[in-house]
Amino acid sequence: MNCLNLWKKILNNGKRKNIPDSKIVCADAVFFTDGFWPESAEDHRPARVGGVLLASWREKPISFSEIIPKEVIEKWYPRENQIQQIESMAVYLLLHRFKGESMHKKVIGMIDSESSLGAMTKGYSSKADITELVSSVWGIVADNSIRLDLD
Repeated sequence: MNCLNLWKKILNNGKRKNIPDSKIVCADAVFFTDGFWPESAEDHRPARVGGVLLASWREKPISFSEIIPKEVIEKWYPRENQIQQIESMAVYLLLHRFKGESMHKKVIGMIDSESSLGAMTKGYSSKADITELVSSVWGIVADNSIRLDLD
């Protein structure tokens, strides 16, 4: 239900455009995200995410990298591989970190994971923990009037 309310907020408060939009609109910023999940039990490196933001208002790109705490991962449904959650977390952390400066801007997000991109595009998943994270992403978008396109 939370996703539905966020989509309604985006639709009610967002900038409307014709589909297909016949004019070319330049993006104010582009971001790239990526995540790492250990592929085997023998790999003891921590799960981590990162991203880079290239923005027209910045002289240089800015990046971040963070380890995802085990306490966060333990709240997710158990899965053999949590890469979809990790990749989605990268998008969330980038948007959260740069939400103030992205307000009212056209932003293009390049997401490394097809499953994460799919959930982000739909706005939900059949898995509640994924839907919760996706809802948080779109909540940032709605609250900050970010015009976000994902690929």
